[in-house]
Amino acid sequence: SCSSLPKSTGRCIEGTPSILNKFTLPLAYLRLGVDVFWLDFDVFLFRDPTVSVLAAAEAKQTDLLVGGSFADDCICSGLVFYRSTDKTSHWLSA
Repeated sequence: SCSSLPKSTGRCIEGTPSILNKFTLPLAYLRLGVDVFWLDFDVFLFRDPTVSVLAAAEAKQTDLLVGGSFADDCICSGLVFYRSTDKTSHWLSA
């Protein structure tokens, strides 16, 4: 648990389970300069998507990729790629 880590590590984010963690945890990593690819726990991967995700972000010249629903015309926040930029960090914290 976080309480057992030395306070100087800076890796402990204390709090309670919440849907907001889906956005606050990626924000913490973005502010550390780490790109984030968020996957919900109910997403099953057949292969490593890293190369495809990074290629899509590069081809589209974007810092944010959001999955879509195949059944409806809407986004699906179960798959989200955040590139660690000031713009992305600011947008997510707004």
